[in-house]
Amino acid sequence: MKSALLIFSLILLSTPALLGQSVIGSIVDAESGEPLPGANIVKLDGRGTTTDSKGEFRFEDISKKEVFTITFIGYHTFVSDTIMPQKGPKTLRFTLKPNTAQLGEVVVSAGRFEQRLEEVTVSLDVIKPNLQQDKNSVKLENTLQQAPGVNVTDGSANIRGGSGWSFGTGTRVQTLVDGIPLISGDAGQAQWDLIPIHSLERIEVLKGASSVLYGSAAMNGIINIITHPFPEKQALTVNLYSGFYDAPKRESLKWWSGTQTNSGFNFNYQQPLTSQTGLVLSGGQIFDDGYRYLDNEQRSRLYAKYIFKSSKIKGLEASLAANVSYADNGEVLMWESDSLGYIPADSAITRSTGWDFFLDPTIRYRKGKFLHTIQGRYLRLNNNSKSTEADYTNNSDQYLGQYLLQFFYSTKLALTAGVSTVHTTSNSVVFVGRHTSANNAVFLQGDYKPLPWLNLNAGVRYENYHLDDRFAEKPVFRGGVNAQIIKGTNARFSYGEAFRFPAVSEAFTTTSFGSLNVYPNPELKPETGHSYEVGLRQMFYSKKIKGYIDFAAFQMRYYDMIEFTFGGWGKSVPPTFGLGFKPQNVGETLIRGWEIAFVADGELKPKVKYRIIGGYTYILPQVVNPNKPFAEDINGNDLTYTLSSSDTTNRILKYRYQNLVKLDCQLYFYNWTGGVSFRYNDFMQNIDGLFNDRIEGVKTNRERNSNGDIIVDARLGYKISKHWQADILVNNLFNREVMFRPGYLDAPRSYSIRVSYSL
Repeated sequence: MKSALLIFSLILLSTPALLGQSVIGSIVDAESGEPLPGANIVKLDGRGTTTDSKGEFRFEDISKKEVFTITFIGYHTFVSDTIMPQKGPKTLRFTLKPNTAQLGEVVVSAGRFEQRLEEVTVSLDVIKPNLQQDKNSVKLENTLQQAPGVNVTDGSANIRGGSGWSFGTGTRVQTLVDGIPLISGDAGQAQWDLIPIHSLERIEVLKGASSVLYGSAAMNGIINIITHPFPEKQALTVNLYSGFYDAPKRESLKWWSGTQTNSGFNFNYQQPLTSQTGLVLSGGQIFDDGYRYLDNEQRSRLYAKYIFKSSKIKGLEASLAANVSYADNGEVLMWESDSLGYIPADSAITRSTGWDFFLDPTIRYRKGKFLHTIQGRYLRLNNNSKSTEADYTNNSDQYLGQYLLQFFYSTKLALTAGVSTVHTTSNSVVFVGRHTSANNAVFLQGDYKPLPWLNLNAGVRYENYHLDDRFAEKPVFRGGVNAQIIKGTNARFSYGEAFRFPAVSEAFTTTSFGSLNVYPNPELKPETGHSYEVGLRQMFYSKKIKGYIDFAAFQMRYYDMIEFTFGGWGKSVPPTFGLGFKPQNVGETLIRGWEIAFVADGELKPKVKYRIIGGYTYILPQVVNPNKPFAEDINGNDLTYTLSSSDTTNRILKYRYQNLVKLDCQLYFYNWTGGVSFRYNDFMQNIDGLFNDRIEGVKTNRERNSNGDIIVDARLGYKISKHWQADILVNNLFNREVMFRPGYLDAPRSYSIRVSYSL
């Protein structure tokens, strides 16, 4: 009896030790010894956790034999030896070896979580910040012009011909900063000045309908600007530059007698304040005399992001970002004439001054297989815009909130569910008073990897939109598949639907620029559409080259597409006789084409490196029913595509290019750097017929420059010391006359010198 009690007591005393064993571990890179935060550790029962910012993890109550499966993007999967339970905590250290076949780009835009670039089901290009730095692009639009298939005209981005010239109203390309939309609620346009361009981690350009995860403005794709994450070490970069514009080739275009200069400075600073807190700070200022008459500008911006990682609550992170921008600049709709192309029509220029800012709080909490993300944004736009003839002052307040719940089941399944809401109030003379809008949505997407070589995803979104007393709602769907054919080669197919309600600016803009008018159309219908794509991506990984070649064939179909149309919308009185622009639903359109894009960087030998990004895009944008009336002018005459176009050959949509070529090459040779950028677009075949015939000089210029536009930029730099570098940059090297859209000439050749300091 005593022996039995003794045995029972020993078992009883040892049970808590067996049930309560803790396993504490760390995961590091096998080559560098650096910790790997965010690595996944999964037990035999399928339950798991992830490593924290120090690469550490912890399991409680290990009471039986256990085996850990550890995965991390870009590394070989590791399966541990059998771990036996023991008394007291057990400390382990695992090392992961880099997988050279998986060291590609890691992207987040396709599914709102980290994926390898070659495994996504859509076309997605990654632009690194060194392109912006090498070209000294102080405006993000200039950097995006080098992205394959992307054009930015008058502040409006379009991808693969998904939009024409929209005169700064409405967009089919969603622009985000760290996954949060940065589209104004009234004009429906990307707020380029508020993008923290000097704190770029990378830019992800996703092509095709993406409304399921990102909303109605993503009919044509998204541009996701991702800023620096938690800083691992202190870093500082400062750039100062100064330059001037050269005289145009045609003497009549040069209206200035002295020198038109441009200059500025910018900086980026990162600092880990403690092991749990970090700071990212950047900003800059631009001073530009401009090359257009009265179109000088001054811009200032300051961005700050504070990041906190809790040491008490494991998996909790929070950040607060803010950006403020001041602008004093001009806006021009049309030139005076072909010979006076840098002088606004009637010398009428709209001057805008104002402070804009946003405030972004974010909270993330990860526990086990669940990740909760709460994001918010308050966006304030305040522009005091006036010309000698009219007042365009406007302001708006936008409140945005979204919640994401993500579930990660091992490495095979990821579910993303979310709800978002956006409320905007605007008050503008141009939009004829006060307007309110609201956009609410719920969405769900699943990404499933049933086999190591196969990825599947599908999603649905329900969205509704209120604009004053108008209301619209619609569900949209998407799906895709990606299959690895052989190592490094992946094929894909995707389908996506889209829905976009007209922006306040498209429905209500009532204004004039000189003698030209812009007319409202409150009867505009929402746009709907869908896109298909098949693609093939070949990855390259070696010491000499790292990158990819991507081929895609695509088709986009839109219903009730909204296009700005030039016609007789007002009373026929001098001097314009009622001519002007008015947004119209032009009916069904079909855009097809194919694209090849490539990115490569590598090392030819020690201290000799290179970087290349480029692509060719062929687009066939067509109207489906060219003789179907889509509007009536002021006199009751029907307007059709055939009657309103300057050239109806092949039913090409207005204000579109069909061939785009982009190339940027950079060479790093010991202490020297050099690079060249090349851009080509063919002749814009079709524009509004009345615009071509009635606006001074448009037809003449189009006939003289009917071979398209070629722009070449060049740069040369020398690294003076470890911290200092000097560069000479020339834009539009051959001083070509470029008209990206009718009645608006781009800049002549310009020169600048930049001095950079980095720590």
